[in-house]
Amino acid sequence: MNRNQQRQVAWLPLLGSLLAANPATAQIRLPTKPILGTPVAIVPPPTLTGASTMPTRILLTWPPVAGAQGYKVTRTNNNWEPEATISEGAAASFAVDPGLCSGTMPCQYLNTNVWGPYVYSYRVYSIFPGNPPVYSGPGPVATITPAPFVAPANVKHTVVPSTVKLGFVRVTLTWDVVSGATAYYLVADLTTTRGFIYPVTVSSTSLVLDGASALQPRQQYTICVSTIYGANVRNDSVRSCVLVGG
Repeated sequence: MNRNQQRQVAWLPLLGSLLAANPATAQIRLPTKPILGTPVAIVPPPTLTGASTMPTRILLTWPPVAGAQGYKVTRTNNNWEPEATISEGAAASFAVDPGLCSGTMPCQYLNTNVWGPYVYSYRVYSIFPGNPPVYSGPGPVATITPAPFVAPANVKHTVVPSTVKLGFVRVTLTWDVVSGATAYYLVADLTTTRGFIYPVTVSSTSLVLDGASALQPRQQYTICVSTIYGANVRNDSVRSCVLVGG
């Protein structure tokens, strides 16, 4: 007889005495099912939405998943970009604003390296505790087009007459502020030769051009202004232009 069998036999006399002392009330109750914790469903977020307020940004939003310790965000686009992970981490890292990504407060991720001409598709996977961590399948796809590029409006110019006598033209350019712009790009197109002779980037909404900038009297120039977003992201097809000289 091994030790486990010896222990079981040792309990039999005690069990018999208990039954004999209380024959009417003595009961032996065995568990009817295993005692386990509440199972966690390994599922992705049920919904995913996105919005873009400028050509270089897309904000994704999804509801928290019960039991998930983090999330993985993937992206592809209509320019043959394969699906790739752009963010992966703890749930707290997806709280763009304090208090998000917990309880009933939604999770968010701000994708800042997008560009207007493309259409982007995103998926979110849930990550659950484990060694290694357990990943859900992919969630629903959110396809988002970035906001359009906006050209500066009301591009105007003022010629300073007194400088014409000195052998060159001085022109002051002004234009309206574009929301989200980090800078502006200007080119002076000499109308007779169609050559860009004065490319420059400025952070303000005005610029003075003169003879030192290669502007000459009795010449016509088409001066165009376009918007720069983020890290020198420029769409040259969206411009506002003004005719100067003559």
